[in-house]
Amino acid sequence: MDRVVGAAMFGNEDGEHVGTAYFYQERMPLPALDGSDPPTMFITDAHYVFPSGTITVTGANPVMDLPSLPQQTHAYTIAGGTGVFAGARGELVAETLEDGRRRQMLNLDCD
Repeated sequence: MDRVVGAAMFGNEDGEHVGTAYFYQERMPLPALDGSDPPTMFITDAHYVFPSGTITVTGANPVMDLPSLPQQTHAYTIAGGTGVFAGARGELVAETLEDGRRRQMLNLDCD
């Protein structure tokens, strides 16, 4: 199993720094049913830290070992938060854009 631990600063649509994401990913092989190379999944836990609180995200997505990363979209579950995000639920949608950049959107339901 491969593990990735990291952090990344992120910004809003205007490019202003608004927080930092801390993440842990574990790459898990899945059984190949047809004798080919087995597909894999990334199990992800992340914490998005803002000045006013944190948002906790968890989920899994398939890993595609291709020479060039295709345009992809993955959804993750928002499992909670602290501060103004206490009790948060919803989803984080992560997508790869046509130009190769990544965009993540938080869709929140807060108590």
